[in-house]
Amino acid sequence: MDGQKDWREHIRETAYRWLLGERPRGCLGENLLLLFGNPDEFDAPRVKEKFDSVEQVGVFLKGRYRVAGQEGLLSYTTPKFGAPIVSHYVEVAAMAGVKRIISVGYVGGLADDVRVGELFLCDRAMGLDGTTRSYFGGPREFAATPRLSAALEKTARAAGVGLSRGTVVSIDALMLECSAWVAEWRAAGYGAVDLETACLFGLGEKLGLECAALHIVSDSPYRSDTDREARHMASLDDQLRIALESMIGAGR
Repeated sequence: MDGQKDWREHIRETAYRWLLGERPRGCLGENLLLLFGNPDEFDAPRVKEKFDSVEQVGVFLKGRYRVAGQEGLLSYTTPKFGAPIVSHYVEVAAMAGVKRIISVGYVGGLADDVRVGELFLCDRAMGLDGTTRSYFGGPREFAATPRLSAALEKTARAAGVGLSRGTVVSIDALMLECSAWVAEWRAAGYGAVDLETACLFGLGEKLGLECAALHIVSDSPYRSDTDREARHMASLDDQLRIALESMIGAGR
């Protein structure tokens, strides 16, 4: 191996130890629920109560979730914010045995039919963020895994939850988001905007993982509409339940 490849392997092993210590490969299992969002607002007990038992596995958590007579073993994260940290976690998760990932987070609605407080299913994601460009050499669009997305949609529709779907555009210069950008994204046909999904889908393609994303519409940039607390909390419960039920079904 050349020196550059040796160094990358060193970095990968270092990242694994940062997140998982000396735990063996495969320690996370095949299913990962990846949370996107503000870690300072994370309601840990609200997530933990969805599981029969939870154990700490490095910086990840692992628990058993039961629904409709079925059960599944899933690992999950506390919320991650932005593509750089998401890339770190996804690469290490793949090294630790994860084969499928459902992400739950937040988007800003762009399309007329994407309503604040409802859920948005990401079919595709355009990567305009720097991390995704570094991996793939420029802006690219990536697709969700169809069978995981189908499981999410089926579960959401059966629950009667408000749901829209489409392509999300992922950025990283959040503080530069402005009306001109919003108008461009709407004209290009994007349904929503976020910070992480393109990176997840791109790495899923690169690493051979199944990936899907179900997000709460937290605001609507072109309408200047923001979420209300009551809508947000109701959406969170729906989002977690749908994601966990879909993961159990898809993993069988």
